[in-house]
Amino acid sequence: MPLILVSAQYDTCKAATSYPHISSYYCQAFSAVGAVPVLASSASAELQASQTDALLLTGGGDLSPEYYPEHAPNVCLSDLNPARDAHEMALLRAFLKRKKPIFGICRGMQLMNVALGGTLWEDLPVELANEAHTDGKLHELEIGKTSWLSPLFGDKICVNSYHHQACRHLAPGLLPSAYAPDGLIEAFCHQDLPVYGVQWHPERMYIPGERNDAGMQKLFVFWNEIMKNAEK
Repeated sequence: MPLILVSAQYDTCKAATSYPHISSYYCQAFSAVGAVPVLASSASAELQASQTDALLLTGGGDLSPEYYPEHAPNVCLSDLNPARDAHEMALLRAFLKRKKPIFGICRGMQLMNVALGGTLWEDLPVELANEAHTDGKLHELEIGKTSWLSPLFGDKICVNSYHHQACRHLAPGLLPSAYAPDGLIEAFCHQDLPVYGVQWHPERMYIPGERNDAGMQKLFVFWNEIMKNAEK
């Protein structure tokens, strides 16, 4: 069974140092399709990349604007965590160096794009007057016919939205795989490396034993196969 390193969020409390936590939905989804999730720790990125088979960069707060090639003033940023940003950037570099599979969900997709040289819409309501992607709103995706998503879901699928940021210009090497009706990029892959990103939250659509909205289990099965093939 492949080991997938799952990036953590960090809480703080008054009486202790910050500690990592994560939504159990990510781990449940990967466990159900045959992978073994491992929570990322404060150990070196190189060590963690050498001991696991793939990386999942999870959702969460906004990416620090210091990483953006372009930065618009007076945007509404929230839940910034520079320590998390730096750690996940280091993990991403370590896994890219080894050409191991990397998957990004929501913030994770945005972080990968920025790290590779892409840009973000930093606040959709402010910059585009677009409030269609927050609070779990549902919308369709248009999937490219040659996209890696096409064999899984066909040409359309309905997904959730929990984000106010989005990929603006994709980094060199990244190929768009699906679009929202308003033209926002909702998924990508790398042209040469096993790197995949989705803007929605598939782990909230596939909860083993409870729900499998739009057949979202197929996404995690696909990612697990990518990991298994990379092990060979």
